[in-house]
Amino acid sequence: MKSSKVHYTHSLSYTAKDRLVGTFVVIALVAVLGLFVAKVKTSKLFDDVVHYQTFMKNAQGISTETIINISGIDVGKVTSIKIAKNNRVHITFFIYKEFQKLLRADSTGELNKLSLVGNAMIIIKAGTPELSELPDGATITVEEPVTTDDLIAGITPVIKNMESLISDLSKIINAIDPEAVKTTTQDVKALMSNVRDLSDHVNKGQGSLGRILYDKRQEESVNSSLLMLEKTIKGIANRVNETKPILKNVNKLSLESEKMIVDLRQSIKRLDNEIKQLPALMNSTQEVLDNSNQTLKGLQKVWPLSSTIKPANEKLLIDEGLDD
Repeated sequence: MKSSKVHYTHSLSYTAKDRLVGTFVVIALVAVLGLFVAKVKTSKLFDDVVHYQTFMKNAQGISTETIINISGIDVGKVTSIKIAKNNRVHITFFIYKEFQKLLRADSTGELNKLSLVGNAMIIIKAGTPELSELPDGATITVEEPVTTDDLIAGITPVIKNMESLISDLSKIINAIDPEAVKTTTQDVKALMSNVRDLSDHVNKGQGSLGRILYDKRQEESVNSSLLMLEKTIKGIANRVNETKPILKNVNKLSLESEKMIVDLRQSIKRLDNEIKQLPALMNSTQEVLDNSNQTLKGLQKVWPLSSTIKPANEKLLIDEGLDD
């Protein structure tokens, strides 16, 4: 049989064994002490801090474990939550001294949107570097997110509108006749089939439209027709240019005719005025004739002339006088 090997520790003395055990214990203690120091250093238990406060209507999941975050960095925690005299929630928190330079006079905070589901975090916006730093104990305004009640109050009208919409849609669906829909679908299917057939015929050059689009003879005929139409339009344009002088003369003649018409109207007006005065002139002439008749009668009574002048005819009319 082969002899089994004995571990080297069995050959050591008791003193050497004690030293070896002590060495392992010391190494373990040093490792634990190093981990403790590292933990203390990372947790910043002995770092200087500054305290700030804020007032809110609703804490919404904030506790003493709530983290304070600035520019994405966890810089502190909430230290206490109390109720102020005006029934507002008084929250005190601290941040590490090295991050105090981020808080300026215009810095504000807000409660993150996940606070409604339990993961509350106060996020503070870094201020303008040109402004003064916030001193220890200053108050920072924190904007509160929408509460669950506000969300429900805002969603309720939407839900009601959705219910009304679903109800109206249900009425419309109930009013639809399946047979009518089936008939309409069949008609649309037949129409699409006809359109497909028409498109195939056109693509193959069949029918009037197909020949126009794909037949070279039709294309040449259309081109010749367009050329003839172009020549006709040019001929009409030339005729219009030739008739322009004639039209100008016609315009002049029209202007002269208008002037003649105006003169004729004025002459007619003057003739009307003369005709209106003719009755008065006739009356005056009649009076003159009457006076002359009386004068002749008087002369007949005078002796030297009575035997030579014949008596006047009393039936003498003005018309006969005019005729003489």
